[in-house]
Order: sequence, then C-alpha cells, then structure tokens
Amino acid sequence: MSDIPLFDLVAQEIENRCQLTTIQVRGTLRIAIKDAGLDPKLITTRQMTVILNKVLGQHLIRRGIEAEQSKQICATIVSTITEADLPDPTGIERLPESLFERLNQR
Repeated sequence: MSDIPLFDLVAQEIENRCQLTTIQVRGTLRIAIKDAGLDPKLITTRQMTVILNKVLGQHLIRRGIEAEQSKQICATIVSTITEADLPDPTGIERLPESLFERLNQR
C-alpha cells in the first residue's frame, strides 16, 4: 500500500465506501484539500488526517452522503492512512514541528 500516493489512496478508499464516481470523489477530495489551503500533490499524512477529521465530511454531505456515513467514512480512512505508514511526498517532513525536532537533536 505504501507505493500508492496518499491522495490516490484516500480517493480510492472513499470510492469504495460510497456511491460517488471516481471523478466525483477525486474532485471532492481535491476541493476539500484546497479549501484547507494545501496542495493535493504535497499533502502529508498528518495534514490529510486533519482534512478528513475537519473538512471532508461536509463536502461529502454536500454530495449526498448522509452525515453519519460521512463521519464513518472519514474515521475509517484516518485509521487506514495512519496504519499505512506512507512516506512524505517531498522526501522530507515539512511541518514546523519536525524542523524543531531536528534542531533539538543537534
């Protein structure tokens, strides 16, 4: 599973759990990520977890998914991507916390 980019993995998981088409799922996910001010190509697992917990649910509801199902889809995918141990898309961790951790190690 670690060979699949994070965006594709999440889109595939959403598609498997609801009646939306591939295009609808990918577009909805892309909009949710952009609404959070992030780039879908560079999103980290940590950022995607926040998107799933805070943003995506409302976008799925707007697409006709029931609120409870939307919540369950997002929670399940958070578990999936957390366990998948996917690499950072840029090859380095870009979060400020990681910078301070690296500086602290010196």
